[in-house]
Amino acid sequence: MPSFETGVRLLKNILIKKRSYSAFFADETDALHKAFPAKATVHAGPFGIPMLWNSARNFLEKKSFEPRQTDGIAYVHIPFCESRCLFCMFYQNPYASEAADAYTNTLIKEFELWNQRAAQNSAPIKALYFGGGTPTAFEPHNIKKILDAVRTNLPLAEDCEITFEGRLHGLTDEKLSACVEGGVNRLSIGVQTFNADIRKEMQRLDSPEYIIRRLEKISAIDNLAVVIDLLFGFPGQKGKAWTDDLKIASELPIDGVDCYQLNVFE
Repeated sequence: MPSFETGVRLLKNILIKKRSYSAFFADETDALHKAFPAKATVHAGPFGIPMLWNSARNFLEKKSFEPRQTDGIAYVHIPFCESRCLFCMFYQNPYASEAADAYTNTLIKEFELWNQRAAQNSAPIKALYFGGGTPTAFEPHNIKKILDAVRTNLPLAEDCEITFEGRLHGLTDEKLSACVEGGVNRLSIGVQTFNADIRKEMQRLDSPEYIIRRLEKISAIDNLAVVIDLLFGFPGQKGKAWTDDLKIASELPIDGVDCYQLNVFE
């Protein structure tokens, strides 16, 4: 018998083929538990079978020489955070300047390793996303080095969307300048909630007032789109707290909001 997750994916595929998008509308009778029946997982991949060791290396080596037939997208992972938020499963390593320097240098070597391979250089890259972890945890000199290496080694399209993910805590003007000067044109900020009590419980470090002021200032930067993440389903987050979050976000001069349902893991 197929698993629940497999059944959900099959149902979603059937609905999409029939051009029925009903599975993507929230069930308002129990929004916390049944909000999105088409959602099977946080990200693609957890239900696949990973390749290990030599099998992975051999597969990657072979694929790296195969030209891409279409424009591409690229993802760069930054596996460090200055602190750990209670709701997040993406935390990997505490930020340390020495480790960040070493990772930056290794990442640049990886860009250089693949820059003559067809998989990397055969077609333009239309979108580049820096995720994590917390990319904005890096110091300005490392942000600049990485972005310089990207422009040197990746075939970025002239209109490439370059997104830098992060948080407002520790996002200094110097870091912002390094991003913008390096070509970043989209900033994705993890706000999660503007509610002071919930932020404190989830170990978010900045006050709602600071977040609002900072977002207003950052949104005024030319040629930089600013989007934020909001989460619903926090413990103690009643309806008014969520609608207040949406109201505040709608009144800010930002370019978009991504809304996510809280995922609870063992």
